[in-house]
Amino acid sequence: IKVSNDNMKEYIRKMLMVLVDYPRLVVLMLCQVLCYLRHRQYFDTGEIHNLARASLEIFAPIAHRLGIGQVKWEMEDLAFRVLHLSDYKYLSEELAQSRVQREHYIEQVKEFVGEILNIQGIQASITGRPKHFYSIWRKMLKKNKSLAQIYDLHAIRILVDTHAECYRALGAIHTQWRYLPEEFDDYIANAKINGYQSIHTAVIGPNQ
Repeated sequence: IKVSNDNMKEYIRKMLMVLVDYPRLVVLMLCQVLCYLRHRQYFDTGEIHNLARASLEIFAPIAHRLGIGQVKWEMEDLAFRVLHLSDYKYLSEELAQSRVQREHYIEQVKEFVGEILNIQGIQASITGRPKHFYSIWRKMLKKNKSLAQIYDLHAIRILVDTHAECYRALGAIHTQWRYLPEEFDDYIANAKINGYQSIHTAVIGPNQ
């Protein structure tokens, strides 16, 4: 495949046409793009850069909307590596801890959070993951901060049934760990226009 600007536009046009009626086909297209990024050595520089830019601007957001987080995260990191190789290498070297170790840390925190919430009688679904490089890099740019000033390198998501339980869970977490006021956002009291409701907080967790 030749990934020029012209056929990239056509590829995107076709994807948008089938998005509503054939979401499974869109998933196949996203997987195809991801496969191309994984095998970027077979493309010339201009082609793979076009694909990487389209991945960040169009394909990864579509994967996010479809709830395919793993595809979104890998696609963003691969595109980030193509477009900003020096920044990618810097983060890779600074975050030398293996992904397996980081995921093990997440599992420990999830288990501990589950115990805290159980004591409070809060039923919750808890998921978590290490933040991927592109997400960290974007936060560094957005907040104009160095890597050392970015505290939320790991993410935990707590899903509960009611607003009241959300605030109770927040109180349980903040009682356990010190939180960073500048990283706190209440999208329940101040819901976004698209209806998104949650509370974002960052805490100094165990062994941090």
